[in-house]
Parts: sequence; C-alpha cells; structure tokens
Amino acid sequence: MMTALIFLSILWIATLIVALRQYSQRKSIEKDLLYITSKLEMIMEGDEMIRLFTDNPTVIELQKQINQNLEIIRRIRANEHHNEANMKRMLSNVSHDLKTPLTVISGYLEMLLKDENLEIREQKRILERVHSKSIEIINIVNYFFDLAKIESEDYPIPLVPVDLHEICKQNILHFYSLFQKNNLEVSIDIPDTPNVIHSNVDALNRILNNLISNAIRYGYEGGIVGIKVKTDDSFVTLTIWDKGKGIKEQHLNQVFERLYTLEDSRNKNYQSSGIGLTITKRLVERLGGEILLKSVPYELTQFMIKLKK
Repeated sequence: MMTALIFLSILWIATLIVALRQYSQRKSIEKDLLYITSKLEMIMEGDEMIRLFTDNPTVIELQKQINQNLEIIRRIRANEHHNEANMKRMLSNVSHDLKTPLTVISGYLEMLLKDENLEIREQKRILERVHSKSIEIINIVNYFFDLAKIESEDYPIPLVPVDLHEICKQNILHFYSLFQKNNLEVSIDIPDTPNVIHSNVDALNRILNNLISNAIRYGYEGGIVGIKVKTDDSFVTLTIWDKGKGIKEQHLNQVFERLYTLEDSRNKNYQSSGIGLTITKRLVERLGGEILLKSVPYELTQFMIKLKK
C-alpha cells in the first residue's frame, strides 16, 4: 500500500513538473510573440531586423520568415525612392528640353508680331527656325511614346533575316555630314561580305542611330568615332566606340536609366532628351541580345552589343 502511495505521489509530481514546464514554455512563446509584434511596429519604418534569442524552433523559423519579408519590403521601398528620384529628374529634364525650343519659338513669333516691316526673306528665315524647333519638340515627345511602346509586351518586333553589315554601313553614311561638321575621323571595321542574322531592321537602325549620335555628342573631342562588327559561330558583336570624354566609373551603371544625361556635354549640335540609351537597351533586349559599356575617359569608350545569329 505504501509503495503504491509513493508511486502515485511521484507520478503526480512528475505530471505537475511537465505541466509547469509546458506552461512556462507557453508563457515564453507568448512573451516572444509579444516581443516580435511590438518590434515589428517599431521597425516597419526603420532598418532594424528582429533579433530574438530563443531555443524554440517554431519561434526561430517565424523570426527568420519575418526578417526575410522585412528585407523584401526594404528593397521595395528603396526601389520606390529610386523611381521617385528618377521621376523628379525626368520632370526636370523634360521641362528643360521643352522649355528651350518653346522659348525660341515664342521669341521668333514675337518678332513677327511686333515688326510688320520685316522683309519676306527674313520672315521665311524666322518661320523655318520656328518649324525646326517645333519638330524638335515633337521628337522629344515621340521619344517618350516610343519608350512606352517598346516596354509594352503588346509592341511587336518581328525577327527576320537581315544583313547586319549593310545596315551598319548605311547608318554610318547617314551621319557623314555630321562627322565632317565635327571634324571627326571615322574608323570602319566591317567585312565586305554579307552577314545575315535574325533581327529587325527598324530596331537595328534605331539602336545604331542612338549609339552613333551619342558617340558624336559625347566623343567629338577625341577626334574619332569607330564601328566594328565581329562574328563567331553563334553570336555577332557590334561595337560603337570613341576616344572622347567618356563616362566616369561611378556613372557606368546609370547611363541606361531612363532620362540619365551627362550634364556637362558641351556639344550644342545636339539636344538630348536623356532617354536614347534607355530605348537602345530595351530594343537590344527585345532582340534577345545584351549591351555592355566600357569607358576610360579620353582613351576609349565602347558600347558593345551582342546578338544571336
């Protein structure tokens, strides 16, 4: 009888210990959860992470998942801030690019209105300038519409067999007068034989136009602009290069961003909307290729496009 009583006492004590331990664990978990909840409220706007010292595997896993989600939220916020900064720069650049030709147009129209005795020849000269500036404004607006279309999945860019060498030569000839005007030597390294790849003529023309004009705009001080086409079994690499002022290392990752411009450009033969290279990159990607940039100021700046054959 005594033995049974002792056994029951031991069993009761063991049960009580287990119950107390479970209660303690529950209280510990509740405490941990309360800590996590209060901490979340505090750090949603900050950069902290939840750091909870516990040996409970459930709480440890919960802490891990929450911290991963916090990191995602922070990245989204950083991207939003980046986009907001880009938007402000966009508004500044667009307003500047539009304001300049609009001011010129307004000035010329005011001359026509105030001076009724202007000779026909002078009136014609003024109207030609007004027309030129009007086209400039249209081109700026069209750049933005073009980018919106290119970024849309509904915008088709059909790939067909095209002669890349011939397209490159035609685009170089298109800029011949500007090369002369800027006293630029032209280096052409394009084989005479045809080089047929699956691509899109309009997209390639737009890409080449943007890159060659960019080389003249920012590389004219180097005195030379070059184009080179190299082909292997699977890919073709098209390089536009110059030896002008180039792009500093800290700007290399920004030049393809929407509306990024090199503010210290001194070549006034061009008006830059700051969106040409963004369109170029999007088009290259739509063609299934990639574009790379290397630059050592006043030594060599290269835009290299790699396309599948």
